[in-house]
Order: sequence, then C-alpha cells, then structure tokens
Amino acid sequence: MTSVEVRGATFSERERWNAFVTSSASPAATFFHLWEWADAVEEAHGHAAHRFVAEVDGEIVGVLPLNDVRSILSGRSFVSGAFAVGGGVAATSAAVADALAASAIDTARDAGAHMIEMRSETAAIAGWNAKTPTHETYRKAIVADEDARLQAIPRKRRAEVRKAIAMEVSGDVSVRFDGSVETFYRLYARSLRSLGTPVFSRRFAETLAQKFSDRMCIALVEVRGEAVAALMSFYFRGAVMPYYIGASPQARAYRAFDLIYWRLMEQALSSECEIFDFGRSKIGSPHAAYKKSWGFEPVPLAYQYCCIRGEKPVSADPASAKFRAASAVWKKLPLPLTNALGPLVARHLP
Repeated sequence: MTSVEVRGATFSERERWNAFVTSSASPAATFFHLWEWADAVEEAHGHAAHRFVAEVDGEIVGVLPLNDVRSILSGRSFVSGAFAVGGGVAATSAAVADALAASAIDTARDAGAHMIEMRSETAAIAGWNAKTPTHETYRKAIVADEDARLQAIPRKRRAEVRKAIAMEVSGDVSVRFDGSVETFYRLYARSLRSLGTPVFSRRFAETLAQKFSDRMCIALVEVRGEAVAALMSFYFRGAVMPYYIGASPQARAYRAFDLIYWRLMEQALSSECEIFDFGRSKIGSPHAAYKKSWGFEPVPLAYQYCCIRGEKPVSADPASAKFRAASAVWKKLPLPLTNALGPLVARHLP
C-alpha cells in the first residue's frame, strides 16, 4: 500500500473536505465532520479548530476535525466534535484512522492538552480507551406511506400523535418550517433553564443558521400565532436530524412535541430524506424513554479517548453529584440571569 500522508488541512481544501465527508467513501462521517461545524464552534465559543487530512497519491482517504477546548471544568482537551454528538476519524481504513490519530496526539501534546476525545459511534482507533457507554443514539427509516408510518408507532405514542394531529386539523395549533433564530433561541433558552442546564450563546445558534442555511430548518408549533415550540434540525446524507428543541410551558398541553416530530418526518420525505436521526440521549433518561416510545431502538455510543500524558481524564460529567446540585440551583435562578450567565458557563461544557 502507498504510504499515507497526514497534514493539516487549509481553507482552500474546504470543498474537497466536504466532498469526502458526504461521499460513500466515508461511511463513518457525520454532519459534525463538515468543515463548517468546527468553524462555528471556534467563532462562537473561541475553541480553535484543527483539521487533519489523510491522502494517498493525492486523494483524500480520511479526515479528522478537532476543536482545542480550554475548559475551567475539565482542563484543555482536543474534542471531535465539540458541542456535537458525533465525530472522530472518518477514514477508508484502520491504517488511515491510526495515522490521523497519531498526528492528532502529536499536535495535542505540543499544545499542552491533556486528552483527546473522539465522539465516534463505534470504537475506530486501536489501543485507545473506550468510555463506558452513557448515551444511546436512535435512528431508523421513515415510512413513506402516512398510514403505515402512523401504524409503525407503538400504540400509546400513536394515540398521542393522533390527538396532536386532531388539534392541528381543528385549527388549535399549526406547524411551520420557516422559524427565526430569535424565536428558536428564546424558547430553547427557557427550556434549558427549566432543565437546569446553561444555554449556549445566541451567537452559536446564529452562526449555525448562517453556515448551514442549506442544510437546516427551524420548525415552529404555534397556538393562535404564538410559538410554543421550536426545533432546529439538520440534513445530512439522506437523514434529517432534529437536534435542538425548545418550548414554553404551554407546549405539552398542545402536544407540540409529538406534532413537531410527526410533521418533520413528513417534511423530510418531501426533501428526499429517508432516515430520521433522533440523536443521542443519556441511557435511562426520560428523553431516551420518549424516543423509544416512537419505536426507535437504541444503539450505545462508543466514545474513545487518549490521555496524552498518561494521567486519568478530568471528569466534567453532568450526571455527577456536583453537577446535579448546581443544576438544581440553576433551575431556580431568574430567566434573564440564566440567559446572561449561560453562555459563559456553556462554553466550558462542550
């Protein structure tokens, strides 16, 4: 085999990079491998982007995007992908993956980082540590026929979806797919405060909308013209990814969550998407139970990490007792205060 050359990628190679990421040659690539994601993280949160490209005879055979994350909670680490549920090496072979990982280790060591984290769905790098699975991902094909699609939903959830559809038919609620970042962020920030989670900056939402204008939409559920739920979704290789959702306290009474996901499936089919990628949830969480209630089967995520200097990784696990206590306090703070402080904290929780 011709030797693999690994080097840093330059902006002029952005189109070649994205062409590889979206091609059948890189089945492990995700939406978060696209060039623009690491840029959005850098621009909004200040975590510098590093990109490694592997070539054989001038042809791209692998890529690895990383962000240099400097966190007061977990120290300095390189993450693929930061603020994402996916990442890691996307390569045509194990040898290419190993070469990309070796280059990343050298760069991280030179930068003084203590760890590299790869958020890949499967363990792809020999010899790296595997994190104990804490999250699952949910993905399945969208049934084209509307009646069959409804019947594919387990009975209890199907009944709720029918009620949501009936409310829409009666005119009580409506769904649109041209929502603004402003509306989305207002509802999203409110939801995260209710969950005890700091919200990322509005700039990040705006940057994502700008960079992925042709790969995303913001859906709104409205009650008499007032938005009660907003969902930011991404499109990648024939799949739709409902990724960030926010809602007002009134949303549940109007079954906004069931309606927005149901209509997104319908909209995705019209956009020639065949897969509904429900994203990740923490194992055993209410969010995981909700996705299972739609008939999605979980697949555990196999994240990997490498400690550069041999020490144990610094934990910033939101499930720890320390974070649970902080979360309980956060829920009680006034919304304007959490909206102001959230982005300052969230940048340290990539």
